[in-house]
Amino acid sequence: MDDDRDRADTCDAATGRYRVLLAEDCESSRLAMEMCLRHAGCEPQGARNGRQALEFFVSNPFDMVLMDLEMPDMDGHEVTACIRAMERERRLPPTPIIALTAHDDPAHREICRQTGFDGYMVKPASTDTIRRMVAALCRPPDTPS
Repeated sequence: MDDDRDRADTCDAATGRYRVLLAEDCESSRLAMEMCLRHAGCEPQGARNGRQALEFFVSNPFDMVLMDLEMPDMDGHEVTACIRAMERERRLPPTPIIALTAHDDPAHREICRQTGFDGYMVKPASTDTIRRMVAALCRPPDTPS
């Protein structure tokens, strides 16, 4: 990815949809989430593990990342820490990263906040929940930086 690319303006020009990286190791969950993302007006890119998610993030601009916390190779906390370090190093605006987890308790939420996540979504997530998260965290493509 070019260092000077503006990560805040990544809405897919061809489709007018937000580009969302979905890191989820469970194939059935990933496919269901991809369908929900499409229904929510997004263009998802699925990653099967943490390492693949990081590779996709480095080589493509995204408006948002949905990050499963428990994945093989690298867990969601490790991947998020790498993304945040890269954004700081390249002086890029932070991409919204949402933790995806089955754990719904204050301790897990706090750990995610400290790791650099912008939000927290309990699985399974509904299309409405995803739509609200996208609306809250993704900047409309015609909004000035």
